[in-house]
Amino acid sequence: MRKIEIHDLIQLLGMVGIIGSLIFVGLEMRQSQRIALAAQQTERTNMFLNNVNSLAEPQLNYSTMQGQLAGQTPVTTDYEWAMVNSAHAFWWIAENDYTQYSLGLMGEEVWQAKLHVMSLQYNGCAVREVWEVRRNTLDARLVELVERFPDECTE
Repeated sequence: MRKIEIHDLIQLLGMVGIIGSLIFVGLEMRQSQRIALAAQQTERTNMFLNNVNSLAEPQLNYSTMQGQLAGQTPVTTDYEWAMVNSAHAFWWIAENDYTQYSLGLMGEEVWQAKLHVMSLQYNGCAVREVWEVRRNTLDARLVELVERFPDECTE
């Protein structure tokens, strides 16, 4: 039977230690990514809550505004400014979401839901002029993506 040399044993233990360290670092990175994803979702939620809360002081109803955006009810002058401001905010958020998705910081399910909402916003004919103004200031890849949606605002 052959004896293991002490330096071979030390090398073996060193390799086991390195492998263990790499596994630990990998697990830490995975946990950090999950924390980053949760933080991004929290931030997106806060942005939308701030949008809803901005309507409280003038006593405007978010559901009413959404109905007007969707063309389900006529647009009234008291909601018009809120709809325009919300549309501007939405496109900033959409660009941020696109960037996060591109960087792998957003899951596919969430991204698909975001695409659906972007399509609805793009086809919110009451605020289409906001898209026309903002499209020149947004990431060109996002603009290309959005403009592939069917256009329900053309006559």
